[in-house]
Amino acid sequence: MSWLLTFQIAVTALRRNLMRTMLTMRGMIIGVGAVITLVALGSGAHSAIEEQVMEAGTNLIIVSAGNRTEGGVRLGMGASSRLSEDGVTAIRGQVGGIQYVAPGLRTRSQVAAPGDNWSTSIEGTGPDLPFIRSWPLEYGAFFGPTEVTTADRVAVLGSIVRDALFGLGADPVGRTIRIGGQPFTVLGVLAPTGQSATGQDQDDVVFVPYSTVQKKMMGVTYLNNITLGAGTPTQSHSSPSRCGRCSVCGTRSSPAPPTTFVSVPWTTSSSSARSRPPRCTRCCWQLRQCRCWSEASAS
Repeated sequence: MSWLLTFQIAVTALRRNLMRTMLTMRGMIIGVGAVITLVALGSGAHSAIEEQVMEAGTNLIIVSAGNRTEGGVRLGMGASSRLSEDGVTAIRGQVGGIQYVAPGLRTRSQVAAPGDNWSTSIEGTGPDLPFIRSWPLEYGAFFGPTEVTTADRVAVLGSIVRDALFGLGADPVGRTIRIGGQPFTVLGVLAPTGQSATGQDQDDVVFVPYSTVQKKMMGVTYLNNITLGAGTPTQSHSSPSRCGRCSVCGTRSSPAPPTTFVSVPWTTSSSSARSRPPRCTRCCWQLRQCRCWSEASAS
């Protein structure tokens, strides 16, 4: 039987049972369409999640100040003021695989421009931050090491702050704003980045050199955090353990757990009524198993 005769018989059968043919075709079309739709949705969700992870930073490590205790009250993570530029120097010199280092110090202030003002977060940081976070700039440029060394009054605006002060999509490079009453020159505007993994709006912020925040805004010498960028995502898994609990504060070296969040190791109580040896904040739930605790108790 030739293929032409076979085709004619098939067409005749389909035309003879037209309703059955239409119902069968509809079922096949719906089934194939559903499979294609599900595959497309799955691929789209996978791509969206992968993009968010890449934007958050696959090589990101954050060193944060630890906690401290006053009067028997634990003040929580970030309350310690022991994180300083010495930690930045120690990390640069002791930790391999780290390509970028950005000290961080956060405060909040009123930002004013001619004709408008806006209350926002002021993030003191270093010139490596946009490379760590892979943040592109919409206008201008980020500040460099020279502005950090001289503690210049320069600023890079998030897109929301720019829109609030100068209008939607405006280019404010070279304009002057006032932060806490002090004049700052706008160097650039970051492209919109959206929310961080913790829900913080990364567009509603003003970035200035951390040295400027320390010396001319807050009058302090400590840092809130140090953001690190490993050379590759693989190195970001091993760098925290090499970073060491004590590399940041300049005390004896002891490897930290393999995590992307490293806190300052020691915390002491300022209460004289209840004294105890210093303990490791990362082992606060396993004091007896903590090497730091046993060594401190023995001494």
